[in-house]
Amino acid sequence: MIPNFIVKQRFIELLSTYPWLKKLPLWLLVFSPAIWMGEYIRESAVNVPCLDDWENVPMLKKWYDGTLGWSDLWSLQIQHRPVIPRLMVIALTWLGQGDMRWQHGMSFALNLGAAVLLAILLQRTLKCSLWLLPIVFLSNCLLFSPILYQNFFWATLFWMAIPGLCMVAALLVLESSGSIWTRFLWTVLLALAATFSFSHGLVLWPVIGVFLLINHTLASMRQRIILFSMWALIAVLTLSAYFHDFRNQSFHAYELQVGEYALGHTVNLANWENFSRVVRFTWGLIGNGFARSAFESEILVYRSQLVGGFVFFGFCVCAGLCLFTEAGRRVWSRALPWFTLGSYGLGMALAVAIGRAHLGEHRCTVPRYFVGTLYLSLSLLVIAFLLLREFFPYSPNRIQGAQRARYIGVAAVTALIVMQWPLAQYGMHLARVWNNARHQAAGVLTFINFPHLRPWSINTLDNTPDYCRTQANTLHELNLLRTHLAESTNIHQFKKAERELQHNRADVDEMFWRENELVLKGHARFGNHRPADVIMVTVERYDEIVGLGAPRPRPQFRLFNVDYEFTNFLPVSLDEACLWEAHIPLSNLPENVRFLEVWALDSDHHLAARFDHKIELPRRPATFN
Repeated sequence: MIPNFIVKQRFIELLSTYPWLKKLPLWLLVFSPAIWMGEYIRESAVNVPCLDDWENVPMLKKWYDGTLGWSDLWSLQIQHRPVIPRLMVIALTWLGQGDMRWQHGMSFALNLGAAVLLAILLQRTLKCSLWLLPIVFLSNCLLFSPILYQNFFWATLFWMAIPGLCMVAALLVLESSGSIWTRFLWTVLLALAATFSFSHGLVLWPVIGVFLLINHTLASMRQRIILFSMWALIAVLTLSAYFHDFRNQSFHAYELQVGEYALGHTVNLANWENFSRVVRFTWGLIGNGFARSAFESEILVYRSQLVGGFVFFGFCVCAGLCLFTEAGRRVWSRALPWFTLGSYGLGMALAVAIGRAHLGEHRCTVPRYFVGTLYLSLSLLVIAFLLLREFFPYSPNRIQGAQRARYIGVAAVTALIVMQWPLAQYGMHLARVWNNARHQAAGVLTFINFPHLRPWSINTLDNTPDYCRTQANTLHELNLLRTHLAESTNIHQFKKAERELQHNRADVDEMFWRENELVLKGHARFGNHRPADVIMVTVERYDEIVGLGAPRPRPQFRLFNVDYEFTNFLPVSLDEACLWEAHIPLSNLPENVRFLEVWALDSDHHLAARFDHKIELPRRPATFN
């Protein structure tokens, strides 16, 4: 056994050899939001396709068949040319053998990469300031906020994180040492990767172009003009190729049809009403990540636009102070990368507003876009800190003013960090709702090949069950679909739960005949938080499933509350959230049926739990006899 003093001595030697180990626990605390989110994704992500995920199936089929061509990678999906993400989807599908959770993990990895690069950029800007760690912690709170639940739990949305990562990486490359031409080449490659990942990657071309032209620390004026000219030429060629034959090829593309010009429905900015709507929409996108409240969803649009407008005007004020005051000009070179990063966030919001404002102003509160606009808010905080420190420097003669300025800064950062707690709580609620809906999607998908069972609530998968049926069977043939597809309607294909569901957890609350079908309504849940994914109805002494009960659907679109988009839930109590409804055609029922048996399906474990009592059918109307 090694004596304690030797262990202590070796530990001291290790710290002297690697001094960064002293700060490791502190940095782990700073990155704790990322660590927590990584574990939450690992535990909660559901392995089932959703909406745009189905669009990748034809490409994967061609890849497996060896017929994949450049046109398949280059084709337009809504207004995006996602060449890079499509290649990544192929790679992740191969690595994970079709497990969609590899793409969820990629979303986490991309945000983690952005968080690390932001920390490096902040360290270069703030040096050894005591504000460094709190601001890095805040950036992690934003990048890994549960408000971004769609980005982490909707596989396709890892595409949206790529441009932001490329933007931060480009700034670090340009701010590093080495040959300017090597740095320029790497920046071009990063801009191309962002452009051909998601459409708002196009924003990198103007914002980095301006950065190349006005950053006097980068190179001489002559070199900067040459760099800018080359950058502009590459940008023109890239945009020309991007917008050539700009016709949508995506099935799930809002109001666009396959083959339709992808910008045909965007707003005309020459009209003042449209222009003002785009401005409000832009502000809403900027502020929507800070405006969530579980109690006042009806004013979410107004609150998002108010917060976003405040951030926008604060950014403009900081720009004015840097340009028109002597103290501001002294921090210009350090603030310029953050103005560029903030401009990317603003440009991303403006690009989305131009492309989506015509769908309705409430769409500005869709939470997934916050993954790009948060860079504007974070940039504003860093620039404000630099200006605050410059306008109120510490000196013996101005100690009172400097202290007050620091108190203001500490209060602002603390308030923003504390504000993340209720936002995170609400985001966790939304993430739980989303993942419950994904479990239900897996349950509905299980019976996708038996349309006569009528899983009539299909909005957890896509707009049309026929489309999902085709893509699901293609994935199944390729052995890439991890959701079990039922081969028959026999109830015995599922594992049986050891315990039946008691009536307080599952029951039929209402049953009646309507025209040529039997309607059942009830509630069912597993445990304290998990609603049943699908309800299966059988007839006593028969093994065949005669009908399915799906979660009771929400209204198609609740204005001012898009937090519940693509789910089957409203913000209601647990009992109400576990409601289901089944419509069983008369033709599915054998003659002289008296009793039904009802089962709840846990799609995760392919497990069927029977309700603890049989259900007696009501007397059929005379017209059915």
